[in-house]
Amino acid sequence: MARLWAKIDCLFFEETGDLTMAQQVAFLRLILHCKRHRNDGHFGAAALKVERISKAALSGLIEHKDGYVEHNGDGGYVIPNYTKWQGTSEELSAKRAEAGKRGAEKRWGSE
Repeated sequence: MARLWAKIDCLFFEETGDLTMAQQVAFLRLILHCKRHRNDGHFGAAALKVERISKAALSGLIEHKDGYVEHNGDGGYVIPNYTKWQGTSEELSAKRAEAGKRGAEKRWGSE
């Protein structure tokens, strides 16, 4: 299985210093969850349970002045600007398809 990578700023903890450690970890877990499930930053209640995100941590992310998480209107949540930094699932699929073609050409030659 190919690995997925998420883009996280090296100064993440400094830039989010006004969040609690629980909120910082929750936000990181949500970014990674969204990347793994290729859902463009959208997630529901099931993700909160799987990622062990507390209601307090989620509320802090929603209520924060920078709005790390928002309600998406469908009963779930979204990480604003997720696709700006992580790309869309469509872009990821296109990159992987192109990489697969290059790999096949390298191995088998092009026709």
